[in-house]
Amino acid sequence: MTKVKESKTIKLRGMRRTIAKRMFESISSSAQLTLHSTMEIPELAAFKKEHHLSYTDLFLKAVALTLKNHPNLNASLVDNVIHLWPTINIGLAISLDNGLVVPAIFDADEKTFTELAKARRDVTTRSELGELTPEEVNSGTFTISNLGLYPIDGFTPILNPPQVGLLGVGRIQGLPRFVNGELKEVPVIHLSLTIDHRVVDGAPGAAFLQDLEDLFRHPDRMLKES
Repeated sequence: MTKVKESKTIKLRGMRRTIAKRMFESISSSAQLTLHSTMEIPELAAFKKEHHLSYTDLFLKAVALTLKNHPNLNASLVDNVIHLWPTINIGLAISLDNGLVVPAIFDADEKTFTELAKARRDVTTRSELGELTPEEVNSGTFTISNLGLYPIDGFTPILNPPQVGLLGVGRIQGLPRFVNGELKEVPVIHLSLTIDHRVVDGAPGAAFLQDLEDLFRHPDRMLKES
């Protein structure tokens, strides 16, 4: 007779319990809609190589600059009041062994690439050491969740309340595309934008992705903005 093995039980507590509570509240208290877009990014890839940048810093800068023209996405909804924030603080989702934290990169639109890279490395290190301040964890106005290091094309990210926008970043792949009549390998990325439909409709969300793609096609504009 086969002996039934007992399952292992793990109490939901600490950071994992906090995350579970926040994610449940996010889903149950907002009208979440995810828009998916596949973009060809050869110009962005060439710009990255030329200026020795990381894709994460490019995404931070591009999203922050695009948000300047889409203030309804750089917002929070609290007690039926929409807050449009004058500063752009990009929350960067960072995976830890015991959970997830989302520290803010303050004034991301005003930082140079060098300053962004320094700020990103700083919050990443202090996230791992458990040294983030409450202000850093609670001051994000929009979030980026980058799973590009994994074999993930697209996903449906859950909003970080009370924020109304979150961009999910998938992996970059070299895929066959016709360029000027010739079949070439082109770097392609899939982005997933989750919005709170109570604040942002589908068309404005799509316009944000369209403007973001336009910036990817003309990345030199990011240097001028810096």
